[in-house]
Amino acid sequence: MLSIDLTKKLITDLRKKYLGAVMNIRQLEVFSKVAETESITLAAKQLFMSQPAVSKTIRELESDLGI
Repeated sequence: MLSIDLTKKLITDLRKKYLGAVMNIRQLEVFSKVAETESITLAAKQLFMSQPAVSKTIRELESDLGI
């Protein structure tokens, strides 16, 4: 499982790499929870979201970042 510090570092690295990219707080919360749990299904449960909604949020984040 990824540590909180590693997750924060990944988010910081993404911000630096894609400076100017639009990321909203919800996308970052979802990304962080998926990284923390290493599971979209478990992240969805912990975020009180459906699994497809979490997947969609991750896809949107990837699209916003161009990855």
